[in-house]
Amino acid sequence: MSEVFEGYERQYCELSANLSKKCTAAVALNGEQKKQKLSEVKDGLEDAEAMVPGSLHVY
Repeated sequence: MSEVFEGYERQYCELSANLSKKCTAAVALNGEQKKQKLSEVKDGLEDAEAMVPGSLHVY
């Protein structure tokens, strides 16, 4: 059971680190590049939100 939670934790941490990098990169961008990067961040946040409820229902 703990292996399953560790897997979710690892995935969430990787996703979080990736989103952090994208947010940092977005600060330096302008125009369409910035919009694209922020769109990627939004998609990643949606993935993270979807991941959390799934990890809570593992028994």
